[in-house]
Amino acid sequence: MHHFGKIVFTGSDLRTDFKIYRSFSQLLLPIGRSTNEFFVECRDGKVHFFVGSDDHTSFNFISRFFMRLYPSYVAPETPDLRNKNWRRYLMWHGDRRSGEFYFPDLIDSLVSFHHTFPDIDLTYRCSIISGRSRSTIRYSVYIDVTVGPSALNTDGIFALFEQTLGYLRMRHGVRIRRSMLLPIIMDNKMRYTFNLINFVRIPVDIDV
Repeated sequence: MHHFGKIVFTGSDLRTDFKIYRSFSQLLLPIGRSTNEFFVECRDGKVHFFVGSDDHTSFNFISRFFMRLYPSYVAPETPDLRNKNWRRYLMWHGDRRSGEFYFPDLIDSLVSFHHTFPDIDLTYRCSIISGRSRSTIRYSVYIDVTVGPSALNTDGIFALFEQTLGYLRMRHGVRIRRSMLLPIIMDNKMRYTFNLINFVRIPVDIDV
């Protein structure tokens, strides 16, 4: 059974505390062979955030993580996943070169684009898969992005997003590229759970 919830904010201070993120980032990793999800849903000039998991305990962990990090609670609600034409991006190289790093451009670029073009719906989904390498918990991610209908060229919109992925590779050696394959089995490519802040985070400059 899949569990979903919407993050509902109860305060206006949505700055991400790096110390808290680092201390509690293990809660973002799913248990066993399950998958955790984080959604950024942009529509009608507003930005909505959801969490999901196919494991009940993992869903509670990721929900508690956001409630600890931001003034919020998680209400039962499912993101709009109907009739979505997703483009999938898989992680091919991890964080061995950079160690811990912060790259806000990925999520910020999507939200900024929607603020510029509020009539174009965007949905970003980051899925987290974890496992053990010897005695160390490691993880990998894949990203799905969908763009709603508009007068703009859809390929051009995706090109902007893929350009940001290129900057991520150049600056930190983390390579995420488009794939048509469903990631049934993935290597655990990331060593530092703090680095999930680059894929799973509430940007400050939003209108929720």
